Amino acid sequence: MLPSFAWLLVAACTVAVDATAAVDRSVYMDASQPVEARVAALLSQMTNAEREAQTIHLTGGLMPAVKAKWSKLGLGAYPSLGHGTAAGLSRQNELQAFFLNNSRLGIPITFHSETLHSPGGMGTMFPMPCLQGATWDAPLVHSIGRAIARQARADGM
Repeated sequence: MLPSFAWLLVAACTVAVDATAAVDRSVYMDASQPVEARVAALLSQMTNAEREAQTIHLTGGLMPAVKAKWSKLGLGAYPSLGHGTAAGLSRQNELQAFFLNNSRLGIPITFHSETLHSPGGMGTMFPMPCLQGATWDAPLVHSIGRAIARQARADGM
C-alpha cells in the first residue's frame, strides 16, 4: 500500500495545469507547513512540462544556453560550479538566483557532483571504494567519507 503522500503525487501528476495561471507560493514555500501539504500544493500547480524538467540533470553546458532553454520550466540539477573557488561559487549562486527568480514556480535547482572518492575530482583524491574496503579498516573508511563530505560542502554541494 502506498503512503498517503505517494497518492498525492499520483493524483497531482494526472491533473492538467494551465501554465499561465497565477502561482500561489504561500503553502509550498512555507517551511512551517507539513511536508505532505507543501508537496500537494506544489504539484497541483506544476504543468507536466515543469514536472518533466525537474527530472532533468544536465551534465554541463554554457550558462547562457542553459538559462535560455530552461528559464521558464525550471531545472532539476546542474553540475557543481564551485570547485572550492570563490569565482565558481559565485557562478553557482548566480545560476541558482536566476532559476529562483525566473522560473514560474521558483523551485531551486540541485547542484551535483560525483563524490565516490573525491568531490568532483577537484578535492583530495582517495582510493576507489573497493580498495578502501580491502583495507578492512572501517574507521579509516569512515574518516575518508567525512573528509569527502567536508570538501563537497565547501564546494557548495
